[in-house]
Amino acid sequence: MKLLDVLELTGENSVIVTAAITDTLGPDNFSVLQKVVAFSADNTNANFDGAERRGTNNVYAKLKACLGRNELLAISCNAHILHNAMQTGAS
Repeated sequence: MKLLDVLELTGENSVIVTAAITDTLGPDNFSVLQKVVAFSADNTNANFDGAERRGTNNVYAKLKACLGRNELLAISCNAHILHNAMQTGAS
């Protein structure tokens, strides 16, 4: 596991986030690009497009297309899920 970059993006829609990831993993990091096996993020629609993950207008789908590999794993943020569940249960 490696940290390649930390960015602050304006807008943060699926197109902007995917471009930032692929730019970071671009030609200079080709060996890293070939080793990417998973994408982890919080559960916003921009990142995963809901629980079913069938949409194409999200970072996960766009990243799979850019990498040209269908077997990219999607890993949601469990801490975010737990926080939302606790907040809902407490209210």
